Amino acid sequence: MLEQIKKHIDELQTEKELYKDYEENETEATCIEYCVYHKHLQEIQTNLDKFASQYSAIVEKYTALKNDEIDQFKRKNALKDKIESLTFEDQNLRNKENLYLDDLRELQQRIEKIKIQRANLETSKLASSQFSSIQDIPEKVEEFEDLARKANQELHLKEGELNIAKGNTLIKINKYFY
Repeated sequence: MLEQIKKHIDELQTEKELYKDYEENETEATCIEYCVYHKHLQEIQTNLDKFASQYSAIVEKYTALKNDEIDQFKRKNALKDKIESLTFEDQNLRNKENLYLDDLRELQQRIEKIKIQRANLETSKLASSQFSSIQDIPEKVEEFEDLARKANQELHLKEGELNIAKGNTLIKINKYFY
């Protein structure tokens, strides 16, 4: 029985030494495991930080591009509106120009009629100088001369307005395109 106890004690001694080795190695293994885990965690955190900074840069770039796209769309719409406005103003100015040209033609026709009447009056005046009994012809000549002067003045005013309208149109077009 002693022998069995000795044998059992020897086994327990061997197990005790193994347990001591295990305990020493277990602490060291736990430390190594912790170091490996900590190193792995640091690498993951570094990679995560890199990914986060790359993601932020991509989001910023995308946001900037999207804002540029929105700004370009707004500018495009503003330019379209400006073109429509200028087209409308141009059409109005063309209409005014046509009205002024019509007035100008009418005034030129009136001037021509007045010149013809004046020529007729002058011939009548020559004829009336032979017949001194007619005294109201000079008054008519003066009336026609006044009418001719007024028509000429109106003609010059309309030409000036027309030139101003053309100049304003050119200025607006130049401002828009340059």
